[in-house]
Amino acid sequence: MAFRDVSRFVITLVLAGCGGGGSDPGEPPPTIVISEAKAVRSPEGEPHLYMTEEHTPQHAEVLVDGAREGDQSNFWPLSAAKRTVGKHTITVEVVLAPLHSDGKQQRTAKTVEIDVVASPAEFSLMPIENEAGTTIGCVNCGNDRRYANYDKNLTVEFRLTVGPGDVVSWQGKKLPAAQRTHELTFDFAAGFADVPVANLFNLFEGVPLPLSITTPDGGTIRDHPGVDGVTAAIAIFNRPTHDIGDPNKSAGADRNVLILSQEGGHRSKLVGVAAKVRDVDLVAVILEKEVYRRSCGTYKNDEGRQAKREIVGTALDVRVFDRRTGSIKGMKVFPPPPGECPKSIVTASDDLFEPVHGDSDGAERFITAFVKP
Repeated sequence: MAFRDVSRFVITLVLAGCGGGGSDPGEPPPTIVISEAKAVRSPEGEPHLYMTEEHTPQHAEVLVDGAREGDQSNFWPLSAAKRTVGKHTITVEVVLAPLHSDGKQQRTAKTVEIDVVASPAEFSLMPIENEAGTTIGCVNCGNDRRYANYDKNLTVEFRLTVGPGDVVSWQGKKLPAAQRTHELTFDFAAGFADVPVANLFNLFEGVPLPLSITTPDGGTIRDHPGVDGVTAAIAIFNRPTHDIGDPNKSAGADRNVLILSQEGGHRSKLVGVAAKVRDVDLVAVILEKEVYRRSCGTYKNDEGRQAKREIVGTALDVRVFDRRTGSIKGMKVFPPPPGECPKSIVTASDDLFEPVHGDSDGAERFITAFVKP
């Protein structure tokens, strides 16, 4: 929220032909090599030029449009006319003082074009935590990736804070311009049919939130926020109706299956081809259920302390159903193996548990057998 102004300009300055030190009689002036200038956000909130210098002698003075370096190293102030969005030209000049009494001062200048772009919207979008419901991850919610709960209606509450003058639109409607803090409610089952399947497995995409922010200088959101796709999909498809707002209720060929697993994101995948959720034929939900917990007693850890060890057995409860009609295609439980207690442990922790899952590969074979390409 602190970065409101047009950006800083990053320029890499390289001096060549300096003879290893400075200005000597008869030595040619140094050559200035400047990479393409680009605009980024200013951490100070003030427009200025930031320049990195490579191979620049300590006695060299760098001027930008005649202005010397500011109080902070490598930062130069810019005139107000060159802080506005658009292309501007600046002059970078390097002055080398003589190394010897008979030497002369050398000056070399180079003109460079800087492109000032609108600063992206900086915002805080944090999930409002509530005790009821199931945990869902908040993805790309500003810099905060805390977790919130969705309720039985599959809604998540957020608190949005924006900068002064920002124009905010939520679900296609503009929010009051005078407010900088808004409390928003999102039903992530609505419109879920049109979410790209690939987004469900992408940590930086997920189910997109219907939010747009425009800054006074025309900037927009850099990273669009969303909620965790696999968690949202499991919540939606785990309901009795499996309803995602798709009017297509007719059964057809079972050409693909969307596998959604609580066991981990790496186990969730699409088998077959489907661009959007509405193109999915079958859905398989794999839920974890703890069926036993057995103590292995105590061991000595790496630091000589007593450490407890437990084995936790988790069954995989698999249900495959037709996304279009909600009819169940098949159900099966894959129990975990008994698990064995180790003879020794290698860890510095005091309390440990060893998870033992049901046959994940077997569950996948069971699911994919329903697909008929």
